[in-house]
Amino acid sequence: MSRVLIADAITHLEDLLEALTNAYWETSEIHRKDCVFDLVTVIYGELNELAKLSYADHEMTYEPITAAFHSSETNLRTIRNNIDTWFPRNATATQLQHSIPPVNALFEFV
Repeated sequence: MSRVLIADAITHLEDLLEALTNAYWETSEIHRKDCVFDLVTVIYGELNELAKLSYADHEMTYEPITAAFHSSETNLRTIRNNIDTWFPRNATATQLQHSIPPVNALFEFV
């Protein structure tokens, strides 16, 4: 298990949030939108809790805070497995392909 700092986790979560926001607006099917929206909501909640930490805490090892983040791995996996079919725009697919693996690694601590 590798050590991920809180500062790095915040960066990874923000990058994925940006990619998911683009992905949300590019898909038209409701079940896809629901999956993306659920993950966006969970990431916002996790980032909100991380924002409550002091700046000095950012050098500590990251551990997921919210219960919702613990259970969001399924949605992340679903999106990762369907990038090519759900998001035909190359820029969004590439952004998701780059931003999902670092966040996926955060689940090692769950």
